Amino acid sequence: MPEGHINKWKDATHCILILTMTSAIIATAWLFLQFSLNADSQNHTNKYEFLDLDAILSNPRTLNSYVQCVLEKGHCSPAGRDLKENIPIALKTACTECNEAQKKFIRKASIYIMAYRPEDWTAIVEKYNPTGEYSEAFYKFLQED
Repeated sequence: MPEGHINKWKDATHCILILTMTSAIIATAWLFLQFSLNADSQNHTNKYEFLDLDAILSNPRTLNSYVQCVLEKGHCSPAGRDLKENIPIALKTACTECNEAQKKFIRKASIYIMAYRPEDWTAIVEKYNPTGEYSEAFYKFLQED
């Protein structure tokens, strides 16, 4: 085979290899994106189901960590950051956008903190509802079951 044909064959093979690799990268990225979106949607609907609320509430050190995170006075775990980000939403909507696991979690945690850690509850309320405009609807939500 003349050298010109060999170079053309090498160039064509090189192009096919690049297209194959590019296709594989795009397919992998697409699968990763699909997996990530699916995982995010599952995490959104199952938030708080993985947390053992009784263990958190019964362990003063762990509970202190969450309270300090929520009040922006300490380090936040990923779950603590998520909780801190969602407190204003839950408060403003009286948890109408929450799933059942979230409602149960928020009710139980709020009632516990009000009863056993009133100073922390007062600090949380002052931070997230300083004017009191959401109190009536939120306390009504807490009484539902």
